[in-house]
Amino acid sequence: MKWKSGALLALSLYFLIGCDPGMSIRQVNSVTRPPKPVIIPSELVLDVKTTHQLIGESWYDPEVRITNRSQLAATVTKVELVALAKTYAPSHPDGYPLQLGPGESQVLKVFFELEHGVQETFKKRADLRVYYEIGGEKQIAIAKLAGGSLKYR
Repeated sequence: MKWKSGALLALSLYFLIGCDPGMSIRQVNSVTRPPKPVIIPSELVLDVKTTHQLIGESWYDPEVRITNRSQLAATVTKVELVALAKTYAPSHPDGYPLQLGPGESQVLKVFFELEHGVQETFKKRADLRVYYEIGGEKQIAIAKLAGGSLKYR
């Protein structure tokens, strides 16, 4: 009898979850921009892993690989998500400043609590911004993010 009620509960959860379709949030490109209008080659490269989420979820927790392509050490000072004219700071901003040696790469796990579900938040392109200093210059690495159907894997 216990296994029947457990199976019924699992089946109910399966259909309940199936009512909220999923979506992908993926990186579409990446740029590095200094605060001033000066052309500087990209030194910090961001690679944001595609996530697959239910459209009503109000959190976003991408895995971000940061690679320092310069010959100098870099210091990551802040990470933020900008979507629909709103700026989100990570819910747990531990680990800053983060040091990256020349040529070094690290995985950064961030967690953002969103005001709306991911479908609403990512209906237009969003920016994942990583603020850092390298060679005494403050810069921003930006990964452009887009929401879409689950076919983007």
